[in-house]
Amino acid sequence: MKLRIIGLILLLSCCGQQEKINKDIAELKEKLPKLEPPLNFNSDRKMKLRSIELPDNELIKKLKEKSYFTLVGKVFETDNNITILGYVPDDIGTPILITYDNSGNELSSHAIYENAMGDMGHYTTNIVTITPDRQILFTDSTTTRKINAEGTDEIPGTDSLSVTHKKYRLTDQGLIENVE
Repeated sequence: MKLRIIGLILLLSCCGQQEKINKDIAELKEKLPKLEPPLNFNSDRKMKLRSIELPDNELIKKLKEKSYFTLVGKVFETDNNITILGYVPDDIGTPILITYDNSGNELSSHAIYENAMGDMGHYTTNIVTITPDRQILFTDSTTTRKINAEGTDEIPGTDSLSVTHKKYRLTDQGLIENVE
């Protein structure tokens, strides 16, 4: 009889211990629209995703105060974490992936455009795809042109092109790792 009572107490105490989810994370999981991969981004084109307002969410408020972050949606969600997508209004409107655990701790963040820019003699385009299997495929295409002696114009016919590919993966633990 004592063994049954002890077993019942252990069973009830184990069942009652569930991970507590931060209220802001619960709101993100419940209210954000799911963005279905594959998601494609090109730094030469404007993003065609609508922003989402969650005015009482403290996590999003902090991001807005820090970098004028604009929330777009959730990309991946597990029992233990959520990966959201937003962007910051820099020269090109850089999309950013941010992963939080259920307690509201930031696990990782990743700027989709790593080095996109345009300046006389140097033009860099970033093309990125987020796949359903949690990979981030990055292509950097950079064109350089020589500048005349006065530094006022590009010299025609002096184009040089370099292309770089990188591959990242969002782990089940919410971390972004470089695969290739």
